[in-house]
Amino acid sequence: MKKRINNSEIERAKTSSRLIFLLTILMLFVVIGGLVFYVIYDKGLIKFKSTEDNNNIEEKSIFSSDKSEIHVDDNRIVGLFDIVKITVNECEGYNVKDKVEVKEMSDKCKFSLASNIYRNHLENDNNNFYITEDDVRDSYEMLFGYSTYKALEEIPYNNYYTLLFNDSDKVYFSNDKVEDVGSSFDAYEKIISVSRKGNYLYVESVPLFYNKPEKVLCKDFDCEEVIDKDVKENNADYYNLYLDHNKDKLNHYKYMFKLDNVGFYRYVGFEKTKN
Repeated sequence: MKKRINNSEIERAKTSSRLIFLLTILMLFVVIGGLVFYVIYDKGLIKFKSTEDNNNIEEKSIFSSDKSEIHVDDNRIVGLFDIVKITVNECEGYNVKDKVEVKEMSDKCKFSLASNIYRNHLENDNNNFYITEDDVRDSYEMLFGYSTYKALEEIPYNNYYTLLFNDSDKVYFSNDKVEDVGSSFDAYEKIISVSRKGNYLYVESVPLFYNKPEKVLCKDFDCEEVIDKDVKENNADYYNLYLDHNKDKLNHYKYMFKLDNVGFYRYVGFEKTKN
């Protein structure tokens, strides 16, 4: 005799079948999702945050690579170096000293370094030369840190000119024509290594000076140490190759920058590391 099946048993069977079907689909999603995640992770397309301290995470975040490698031709590092190197700055003997610390520099000398940035914002209105205070402030704080700027009555523009402050118009201006000034020597300086330690960035370089009238190559700005005589004036490529092949004969300088709380490197100073 056949057992009679009531409606409730039929419904329970249907419900059980639906649950089994849904669980099977869910398990398939989990398996497929896991495989996709593994492939993405294995190819390096997804990364988890490192457990290293916050300073190192901030430090690495301003570079294009997650790795600690730094290249000497990184545009951001070259940009910092070009602002502070001894071969473009002469304020208060900056270019002949063995050691300089920003905390001991005068305001005038710090603005002189910052002028390597704000000079790019010079405006010429019918031979009235000026730079807005905002551009000067941004340039100064980019190099020395947020909220370090204070207006001065006059500031340097490269190594040769002075700009006066007009408080009402919020500009620094010059009544004289501002232009590039020629020099009796050429100066070249090349980065040879870049390294990081904690929150500090170190850029090591070698400089070279060419005295045009005397046709000599020198280790120092004053040409107290001549390294080659009867040298014909040449182009930058020649001097860069010379620096590469003769760096052991030249002075070495190390420039120091410190990472601030918002992820930017601020200038600390330099020291001569090899005579």
